[in-house]
Amino acid sequence: MKGSSLPIKTIHELKAEAEKIYGKPQKARLTDEVIAVIKWVDGTVIDSVFRVDK
Repeated sequence: MKGSSLPIKTIHELKAEAEKIYGKPQKARLTDEVIAVIKWVDGTVIDSVFRVDK
């Protein structure tokens, strides 16, 4: 990519460009309903995924 004529941008520059065009996204409203549980290989729960409120 560095040898091409394409512009190289950092992830921060890409984020700023996207927010300039589309605005900052609203924070998702979540319900209390767990729809998925992420477990480590030993069975330890390391995260939960909650349903997005409509």
